[in-house]
Amino acid sequence: MFTQRLFQHFEELIQPTGPVVDQTPPAKLLPFFWHFARQARGVLLLLLGAGLVTAAMDVAIPVCIGRVAGLVSTHDRATLLQDEWPQFAAMAALVPRHSGYDLLAVLG
Repeated sequence: MFTQRLFQHFEELIQPTGPVVDQTPPAKLLPFFWHFARQARGVLLLLLGAGLVTAAMDVAIPVCIGRVAGLVSTHDRATLLQDEWPQFAAMAALVPRHSGYDLLAVLG
């Protein structure tokens, strides 16, 4: 099954039972966090990047709705698409049309 292979790949990126560094973790909060986060730095950075992209796309939805409402209220109906099609095309490309869960359901 496709989803099982996909998830197995991500599960193998971090080895939770790997070799243990014989070092006492720091007592303060931020150094304590980074002591353990350093073991999966690349995966955490990718996760942070994916979260930022997702948040930006989530913010884009109401911004685009507001922009469409503004365009509709200020332009003539007959020429709206002719005049503002580049903005509509950019908004269509910016706003996600499917979630990842929809894609996984279709694939497998």
